Amino acid sequence: MAQENPAGRAKLIAQLNRIYNSHRTALLSQKYYGRRLSSYKAWNKALEIGLAIITPGAIGSWAIWQIGLIQPFWTAIAALAALGAVVKPFLQWPEEIERYSKLYAGYNDLYQDLDRLVANIALKGGVTPEMLTVFRSSQARGRTLAILDDPRPKEKLRKECRKEVNKEKPLNNFWKPPKNAAG
Repeated sequence: MAQENPAGRAKLIAQLNRIYNSHRTALLSQKYYGRRLSSYKAWNKALEIGLAIITPGAIGSWAIWQIGLIQPFWTAIAALAALGAVVKPFLQWPEEIERYSKLYAGYNDLYQDLDRLVANIALKGGVTPEMLTVFRSSQARGRTLAILDDPRPKEKLRKECRKEVNKEKPLNNFWKPPKNAAG
């Protein structure tokens, strides 16, 4: 019977905790930036469609609708179109969409790699040196992505995503070494 090695088991558990936490954090970031990307795309599309509809309608109808009670309505539409056209470049939504696209794709790839690593750990019943190399590489990629992260993330959205991660990937579902495992 193998002799239990508490120090070896503690080291393995510490490695597993780092891997599992990184795995869950990558999923959290993938969900968060996926939602941020969808939101910015929707707002940008709405603005583009609004400007496309309002601008020609306001300009083309200007001479026709100069009479009566309708005039203030068209004046407001023309002002809204002008304001939208002026404000749009300052919003920098296309740049944010590009950044969120990079973050979403990067965290998605990172999560997929870590998900395979976690599956291999469960399959092998432990962590091999090759697995640690894969993990170190993923940590480096995570640090590179973190440079682009939101400086002030939307905490409500992060909480929602964290709840989803906790439901999808609870810590007690990950492989752990048996209590009497040799180190």
